[in-house]
Amino acid sequence: MREALETSGRTRPGSPYGEWGDFILAEQLELQQPGADALCQRWNHRLSTWRRTRDGGFDPEAHRVVRIPEAPAKRFTVAHHYSASWPVVRLAYGLQRIDQPPGPGEPEGGRLVGVLALGVPMNTAVLNVFPDLVPLKESLELSRMCLLDSVASNGESWACARAFRDAATKGIRGIVAHADPVPRVRITTDGPSYVMPGHIGHVYGHGQGFAYLGRTRARRLVVLPDATVLNDRAAAKVRRDETGHAAVERRLIALGATARRTEEDGTRWLARALEEVGAAAMYHGGCHKYARTIGPHRTRLLLAVPALPAPRHRPPSPSPFTPEKRRSHQMSHGLSPTGAKILNANDDGLVAGHPAALAKLTSDGLVVPHTADGGTHWMTEDGWTALDAWWKENRGPSALAEAPGILRKLPGRQHEAVLTAARRPDQNIPGRDNRACRAGETWFRGSTLRKIAASGYAAIRPEPYDNGPVTWEKTGRPLYLTEAGRLYARQHGNVDVRRRRVVVIACGEKKLPDPGVNEYGNPLPGHPAGELYIDDYHRSLRAASDALTDPALIFIASALHGLVPLDRRLYPYDVTLKDERAVTPETIRWHTARLGLDDADVIFLGGQDYTALLLPSVPHLHAPLAGGMGDQRGQCARARDEADVREAWWKKAATLHNEYAAR
Repeated sequence: MREALETSGRTRPGSPYGEWGDFILAEQLELQQPGADALCQRWNHRLSTWRRTRDGGFDPEAHRVVRIPEAPAKRFTVAHHYSASWPVVRLAYGLQRIDQPPGPGEPEGGRLVGVLALGVPMNTAVLNVFPDLVPLKESLELSRMCLLDSVASNGESWACARAFRDAATKGIRGIVAHADPVPRVRITTDGPSYVMPGHIGHVYGHGQGFAYLGRTRARRLVVLPDATVLNDRAAAKVRRDETGHAAVERRLIALGATARRTEEDGTRWLARALEEVGAAAMYHGGCHKYARTIGPHRTRLLLAVPALPAPRHRPPSPSPFTPEKRRSHQMSHGLSPTGAKILNANDDGLVAGHPAALAKLTSDGLVVPHTADGGTHWMTEDGWTALDAWWKENRGPSALAEAPGILRKLPGRQHEAVLTAARRPDQNIPGRDNRACRAGETWFRGSTLRKIAASGYAAIRPEPYDNGPVTWEKTGRPLYLTEAGRLYARQHGNVDVRRRRVVVIACGEKKLPDPGVNEYGNPLPGHPAGELYIDDYHRSLRAASDALTDPALIFIASALHGLVPLDRRLYPYDVTLKDERAVTPETIRWHTARLGLDDADVIFLGGQDYTALLLPSVPHLHAPLAGGMGDQRGQCARARDEADVREAWWKKAATLHNEYAAR
């Protein structure tokens, strides 16, 4: 895998992170980051980059692959690999440029331009795909493959062939490799920052003879602000105070967590530390898994599972945030209702059904056989695309919202989930990663969320970097009620739920002082945004907003941070909208999209400068305050004390929303 970004651009532990403090997982983004040699960027345009040597391709005469000590291999990988980490390795190989001198600390023989590491997987069960081989003795994982961008096209295949040839002489006969298709993206004021590119393993399945074995199980990831993942084993060390917990604690403290108190148990401290650093729990659909045998008589070794067609990248679609209207969902899917029902009932891509229906789906290239008798099948990439298109044309949220009469009642758990969301101020259906789960409130499993998303009663919110339509199954983002879901709750739950009522208030000039450091010299957490601003004008805005809506639906328009919730911790700052560091309209647009303000009645309390900043992103915004600060404080006092004033404001906000939606 190529290095994801230039070293100077990678976020390191302890560095300040983005305005929202979280990272997003999204699949198969179209990255545009040309390196030293544009020919080697396989994930740049999804096009083949094979070139003859004379045309700029890889020159085998100028390179060699040798086994190298672990120390220089580790230094190289930590510096250039997107994970910035080094696993447990049995065999390390270096790709050297023999016509260039070695760098400081590098092995003799030439400049080190790549490293391949065969090591121990986190779960040795992944090596069971080779039933005739002894795990760790005769089979290993390709743990790292990192080449500089200066290495021309086809360098990976050439280097792997030489490394595998040498590994076979050491008794290794099977290799397993994984490809993570989910990039880590950090939202900053300058736009999305791609920390890890995501790939489907094209170099394995189409360049080195690996067999594609499908995807590993879906799982929950805890993503830290430096875009690294806190794996379950590391978290367990802290919770149980096992050997190695101190290193994990130092890692979190470097990211901004307060040190663990003497009497504090590991479980409580870990929960608090993850909250303080802004860790995000994300859904990961699973890595692509590949395997191959090496050495003499390798064709005699069998795999324990059948090989599947290797995935391929689809041409990227235009961004939904461009003026052009998306039409990819209008593709002809060719699915019958029976076929759509079979695909929709999939279990992580595994489907079953009537033999005739499965035969039709197989002939259309939407599924491939999984078992020898043809009883179960795997969905292909075209199958997923066809299912998405079928739902958009037949059972999307807009169709449900316009359906006349009484909506059909959902099964018990799905029915309960929709009504639970309707009673929440944010109209979110809480899943396992939601705060409601951690607080002991009602939450719902992924199977329930998947079915509700498919029904159109709830939907995820778009992100500015989405490369085409995305689904809950691919992203795991929070689900929020649609208009159809609110209609269902009114009909079947007698819940008077309407569009959310969101209030945005301007920040204040006077702020609390910096909280300082603790006894260990580590910075104390910042103040909650709802407590940071202490001037009289802001307090009058806040008092009115508390009377207008629920605290969960109040956001502060910060001149530095954009739209922030009341519980987000901030440090004092001295920035106005006229400063160079001030938040940009583009950032405001990202924030309003993430908050789903297009599906909310919105009132803004503040001055005209903030109103002008918000209107391009929230054209239905209602800004009722007028006059100077004294006049506005008086209007806020009336709204705080008089229900008629508040209701008149909300009526105007709803009218503006309806007028804009009708355009």
